[in-house]
Amino acid sequence: MTLALKNQLEQEVLDLIKKLDGLEPGTDEHRKAVEDIQKLTTLLNENSSDNKQMLSEIFKSVCGLAASGLSALIFVGCFTEGLQFEKEGVFCSTMVKNLGSHMSSLLRKVF
Repeated sequence: MTLALKNQLEQEVLDLIKKLDGLEPGTDEHRKAVEDIQKLTTLLNENSSDNKQMLSEIFKSVCGLAASGLSALIFVGCFTEGLQFEKEGVFCSTMVKNLGSHMSSLLRKVF
């Protein structure tokens, strides 16, 4: 819902409340004004909860993407360091391969 439409609905609710003050309780016109106010406020509240849900979904997606990127960076960094140690003779090839397989299985479990 756009801001202009939301403001227009809020103004309509205020106008109906002002109109309600001049009406006699129990009349059909009074009852209709109360029903219209209820419908408009329900519409405004439903839209507000939809916006909160949408923002929550966006936040979850961004967090998931950040976690994936961080995990990938850690994996690449560890694997690169393992290759450097292998080059220097500190680790053997099987140790680096095992490190890579453990890291990739960990990433599969997380994502």
